[in-house]
Amino acid sequence: MNKNSIRNLMKKASEKVGYYEKMPVNNVKVTVSDGNMKIGRVLNFSKMPGMSCGNCANCLPYCYDMKACAAYPSCLDARCRNYVLMLSDAGRDRVFDAIAARMTSRKRPENRYYRHDVGGELMDIDELERLVLLAKIRPNYTLWTYTKMHALVNLYVKQHGDSREKAIPANLVIMFSEWDGMPLINPYGFPIFTVRMKAGNKNHNPEYFERLYKCPGNCDLCKPEKSYDGKAHGCIAGEDTFNDEH
Repeated sequence: MNKNSIRNLMKKASEKVGYYEKMPVNNVKVTVSDGNMKIGRVLNFSKMPGMSCGNCANCLPYCYDMKACAAYPSCLDARCRNYVLMLSDAGRDRVFDAIAARMTSRKRPENRYYRHDVGGELMDIDELERLVLLAKIRPNYTLWTYTKMHALVNLYVKQHGDSREKAIPANLVIMFSEWDGMPLINPYGFPIFTVRMKAGNKNHNPEYFERLYKCPGNCDLCKPEKSYDGKAHGCIAGEDTFNDEH
C-alpha cells in the first residue's frame, strides 16, 4: 500500500474508533472469527493494524491485514471495534471471556486451534498475561501469535522466571516476527517467522531460508491431521518459518 492509501485507511479507522469510543463498552460487539480462506478453520481474534502495533514502521506498507481492511469494510469495522474494547479493562474482560466461550463451544479436536492477532499486535504486558492465562485454562488448545514487540515479551519472560519454558505455557507458541532491516533481540530463543523479500534480504542470504519451514499459506495444512507425516509443523509446532513476500 502506498502512503496515501495508508493515510486514507487510517483516517477511516480513526473515525470508526472515535464513534465506538463514545459507546458504553457493553454495547460494543466483540468479533471472534471462526477462520477464513487464508488461515483455515482456526479460531482467531484481531485488532486494527497500525493502531495497535507498536513496532510496524518498516512493515506497514506490506501489511496483509491493512489490505484486507481496505478491501472489506466489515473487516475494518470489526478490527476497530475490537481495538476499542482492548483500550479498557472492562473491554478486555469481554474480549477474553468471548474467546474462552468460543473455545468451549468447539468440540472437534481438529478445530482446537486459536490464533491471536491475525491483524494487530500485542499492546502491552497485560494483554500478554491474559493470553498466557487463556492458554493455561484451555490446555486442550494450541494457541499462537506473531509479534514484533520483542522487548515486551522479553521483559515478561524476565519477570516470570527468566526462562521461556517457565514463563510461557507449552501450548502457547509466540513467534517472533522478523522484518528485513529490523533488529531482532531474542535471548530466550523464541521461534522466528520471517519474510523472504522479492528484492532480496539485507539480514539474510538466500541459503538462510533453506533451513526454515516454508509457510504453505493456510494454517489448516500445518495441523497434525493435515500434515504429510501426521505431525504438526510451522508456527503451530514452533518451528522457525518463512513466507515469501506477496
